[in-house]
Amino acid sequence: MTNQQLKTEIIQRQKAEEEVRQLSLTDELTKLYNRRGFIWLGEREREKAHRHEQYCVLFFIDLDGLKKVNDNYGHEMGDQMIIETANILKQTFRVIDVIARLGGDEFAVLAIVDDYSTIEILEQRLQNNLQKFNQSSCHVYQLLMSIGKVADNNWQKPQPLNTLMMQADEQMYHQKKQKKQCRS
Repeated sequence: MTNQQLKTEIIQRQKAEEEVRQLSLTDELTKLYNRRGFIWLGEREREKAHRHEQYCVLFFIDLDGLKKVNDNYGHEMGDQMIIETANILKQTFRVIDVIARLGGDEFAVLAIVDDYSTIEILEQRLQNNLQKFNQSSCHVYQLLMSIGKVADNNWQKPQPLNTLMMQADEQMYHQKKQKKQCRS
């Protein structure tokens, strides 16, 4: 009787520990990975991709207009905008890709691909899904994104994930800056 109780308690503790670990890696609002989960899993996937001589493509995405939606319609509507963005990313990218909400209005996706044509397919799928959402949506906002991307295929000396993130982030800010200049 005591052994069985002990086994049951051990199993329950292991389940609880797994739940806590999962919560520490997951964004509560979107159910995507959070920054910690993205870096942990992304680094593992990056290493695996380089062993198999595949490309790592990092998309760094900033949701445009979230502050305006929060200010004009409230944070509940802003949260809905973030959730819709997460849904678009889940529809666009594959289950093997690592998708995360890094915080606020920033998202990242690490895709492992065999060739550059797959990168173009993913980009086009994202644009199509955004367009579909915006055309059929009855929301008071449109989903618009600034996107930076960087690909790494140096299998002899792969770049660390944080380096790829910084490069893609710089590209994203460059795109955001260009958008602002076009509006002016």
